[in-house]
Amino acid sequence: MKLIDGDKVKQLQVIPDERGRLMEILRCDDENFVKFGQVYMTTVFPGVVKGWHDHFYPLSP
Repeated sequence: MKLIDGDKVKQLQVIPDERGRLMEILRCDDENFVKFGQVYMTTVFPGVVKGWHDHFYPLSP
């Protein structure tokens, strides 16, 4: 893979469960984190309801 100078590559992991799948793209405890929140992608199986909930992570300086 040819990268643009300064780009970084992160291996993403799909986390499946009985409701669907989640893939965290960027978290505040990631090595490449710079003053940002969280980015993730989620899928839900037909007929399943998933609700929002809070996560509390230590803030980066």
